[in-house]
Amino acid sequence: MDTGIGMSHETVAKAFDPFFTTKSEGLGGIGLPMVETFVRGAGGDIFIESTLGFGTTVSLHLPAAGLEIDSVLAAVSSRG
Repeated sequence: MDTGIGMSHETVAKAFDPFFTTKSEGLGGIGLPMVETFVRGAGGDIFIESTLGFGTTVSLHLPAAGLEIDSVLAAVSSRG
């Protein structure tokens, strides 16, 4: 759950840069680049949606293992 204040467009643009951080102390800036590498390496995608003053959502889209794309699309479309 996000309890932060959101990110500016400039911050979102740099969020996947290794070692980029908005923190003033401690180690930061490695988590999101590691997640991005894993997700893209698995054939997926990662998106950041953020509104300054409201909050941030990071969405991971990963391929379904062992399923043909037609069966995945059929299952999704049947949910209505």
